[in-house]
Amino acid sequence: MDDHVLTYHDLLDFTTALTDGGARTKDMRVFREVIQGAYRDTSMACEWDYYMKEGRIDLVANYNTGTIGYDHEDTVAREITLSGGTWPTWAKFGRIKFGDVVYPVASRTSGSIIVLSDDFNPGADVTTGTSYNIYRSVYPLPSDLWRLYDVAVEKSHWVTGYLTPTQWLQRERFVQSNGQTWAWTIMKDPDNDNRFALWVDPSPSTAEPLGFIYRRRPRTLRWAGTETEARTYTATGSADASTITTSTALPSSMVGSVIRLADSTTTHPTGLAGTYPFLEQHKITALSTTTVTIDGTLSTAYSGDKMVVSDPVDMNDTMVEALKAQIEYRLSRFSNDLRNVGQTKQIADMELRRAMEAEARHQTYGGSSQSRYHYLFRHLQDTITTDA
Repeated sequence: MDDHVLTYHDLLDFTTALTDGGARTKDMRVFREVIQGAYRDTSMACEWDYYMKEGRIDLVANYNTGTIGYDHEDTVAREITLSGGTWPTWAKFGRIKFGDVVYPVASRTSGSIIVLSDDFNPGADVTTGTSYNIYRSVYPLPSDLWRLYDVAVEKSHWVTGYLTPTQWLQRERFVQSNGQTWAWTIMKDPDNDNRFALWVDPSPSTAEPLGFIYRRRPRTLRWAGTETEARTYTATGSADASTITTSTALPSSMVGSVIRLADSTTTHPTGLAGTYPFLEQHKITALSTTTVTIDGTLSTAYSGDKMVVSDPVDMNDTMVEALKAQIEYRLSRFSNDLRNVGQTKQIADMELRRAMEAEARHQTYGGSSQSRYHYLFRHLQDTITTDA
């Protein structure tokens, strides 16, 4: 790992230094709020390329083998029994259409039975021998999604189009069909709170991958390096080893955090600008009891030496000064330093403009009305052919 990776602990030290030294417990809480707010505002201030990410969803083909019957009030209410087929494992996430009406599936209890919800069902028995079509149109999006951009069916290089949620539901109700997926919308994931899902239409006749570009959220700053779990344990490891043994097991949420090591059994490592700079730092890639797997190998041996764990600041170098300036501005607001607020605000705005100017690394194609990725998908569509 690069020695210059900035951590939450570094930001806390920076904020503390702005107040001329140490801080009380309540001050540390304010400092954390200041840092978290500045981190959020800076990461959301621009369409930073750094946060752009590729995603993929494997669409499943619709299923309509056999026939069904529906029991509205039986031993188990609202059951649909399938004859002459087997419900696919994804049926619990599906939507089933029969009698020209669409119903979301509540659960799949076996290969022959699915259950409808109490809110969406026919309200009366449906005789056996009824034809149907079950399909999956709702797919969970990544948990770190902030904004979705272009969506494309990769197999055919077909660029899909966005519909509003209302348009999507109207189309499903009145124009629902199977074939080439070409439309999508975003709504809440019905199976996961605080998550969004991609709703596609129509459902494909054959399974196919769907690719997309999205803007992710930055990594959460959770571990500041001041917590008991982050600084009271010690580290032991051999030179050239890719694992470290800690005196106590670390929390699982520290996977992805940065562990800094000191060649001392009494003094904790600081950042490079601190009084006792770390000897080396690594990203934690896995945890198993007291064994810590790191992203590289140790440069030297450690035996009961001090360590500090903190989350990395999920920004590139061009954004860091804007973040620090935003911290200073927010700190002046918290402290009611009215004489300094205007000046720190000007500096924060200036540093943000500089960061945004440094962001202009790409050539614009097709005019401002099209996204930066539209050209890429058009290029693929025009130049790449699929296998027959």
